[in-house]
Amino acid sequence: MHLFSTKLTTFIIFTTLIFPLFVFAEETFTPNEPLITFGRLIKNENIKHFPSKEEIENNPNPQVLGITTALPTPEPISSSPSPVPPISPNSPTIKSYTIAVLGDSMVETLGQEMWHLKTALHQYYPYAHFNLLNYGDPATDAEFGLHRLTNDFDQMGTRYPSLLSRRPDIVVVESFAYNPWGDGQNDIDRHWLTIAKMIDAIKTASPQTKIILAATIAPNANVFGDGVLNWDAAGKLTKTNTIKKYLQNIINFAGSEHYPLADSYHASLGSDGNGLLQYMSGDHLHPSGPGGMLFSQKIADAIWENHLID
Repeated sequence: MHLFSTKLTTFIIFTTLIFPLFVFAEETFTPNEPLITFGRLIKNENIKHFPSKEEIENNPNPQVLGITTALPTPEPISSSPSPVPPISPNSPTIKSYTIAVLGDSMVETLGQEMWHLKTALHQYYPYAHFNLLNYGDPATDAEFGLHRLTNDFDQMGTRYPSLLSRRPDIVVVESFAYNPWGDGQNDIDRHWLTIAKMIDAIKTASPQTKIILAATIAPNANVFGDGVLNWDAAGKLTKTNTIKKYLQNIINFAGSEHYPLADSYHASLGSDGNGLLQYMSGDHLHPSGPGGMLFSQKIADAIWENHLID
């Protein structure tokens, strides 16, 4: 059974994903917390009732794998969003760009307004306006990511339009490594081919859209899921090794097929081969504030270095 094969979803952390309408009034960023995330990690036959969204919102201590668990406190970050520079008669003409980021909860938890990415982009493009679309859907694999490119979909009772119908200038495709099928070569090949299908779908439906492939932060086998999953050492090591194979797979694909790459996987690895704790939130799975900033900075770097924006 792979990481998210079961439909018996464990409600671990809160979230509501709303496609962002961006303003610059905010001064701080708090990482978004998923309502459904890593829910297919374990098939728990003891769970007979899945609470509604309203029940979860009214219960500050949701049931996680049958145990009442307090939610981790979101980590603040020191940086604030960069404001749009003031416009003067000598300022360049402001251009608007739409950038969509496709992935699972590793993307969804970056927040509906993706302030980290907006901040990183304005370092390179201070006079541009960015419409950032968070297309992270918790507990979904790469094949459902492919589906969402050209098909409307439901998420938590809300209907959303297909990603490509939003006419993005750039699509960032994250690896979906935290929702793998298995670690056999057939599964790795399936992942490779699904990435290729995503690229074909984008080129066919939206030929002008530019593509970046991305690898999220590295997992840590010593603490993977501690506080919410509480696996034994062998289980954590097996799962994190599988995740690493998928992260490396999309990196290999980008190199082989010559696509721009945003690689926060290697940037977040420690000398012992485990993900650095500073980049992980309290669930030891999703990006922390610094983790979100690292991932976002790598996307902005890839856009700048590959001249994807005028």
